[in-house]
Amino acid sequence: MQIRDIISHHYFDLDAQEIYYVCDTKLPTVKITIEKMIQDYGLIEVFDDVVGRIDKHKLYSKIF
Repeated sequence: MQIRDIISHHYFDLDAQEIYYVCDTKLPTVKITIEKMIQDYGLIEVFDDVVGRIDKHKLYSKIF
């Protein structure tokens, strides 16, 4: 079973502490990998645009 399938269809069986552990320990490595891919493929402008949109959304959601 893939993680998406488990989260989508078996969410009552999820262990919140395990999800937190995975996010806390694995996401920093994923972030580094994604940042390297962005640099390697010259996608920094696309990344900056997406991050800018996300930041604006966070700002708007805090205001409203």
